[in-house]
Amino acid sequence: MVATYQEFAARHRTQHLNPVNRSCAVVANYLAPVAVITAVLGRPKAGAALFAFANLALVTGHIVEGNLPQAIRDMRHPIWAVRADVAVANATIRDLVS
Repeated sequence: MVATYQEFAARHRTQHLNPVNRSCAVVANYLAPVAVITAVLGRPKAGAALFAFANLALVTGHIVEGNLPQAIRDMRHPIWAVRADVAVANATIRDLVS
């Protein structure tokens, strides 16, 4: 168990070394808010489908990386996990742009 978010985020980054997993994190983390907005705007089935696809992307990435069990265990800290995953997605985009 980690004591601080910084420790958690550092360990989380080590679970996203594979480019496929990093790409899946980008897709999932940017698709999830779209799913929520779609559902709130009156398309709950479409929102649910987008949310399911976002989670499928996350699972696929972690299967490719070979660390799905650890990713599931990280959900014991759901806010930290989302925060760290968004940081990985943003870093991936920054790396592509620069």
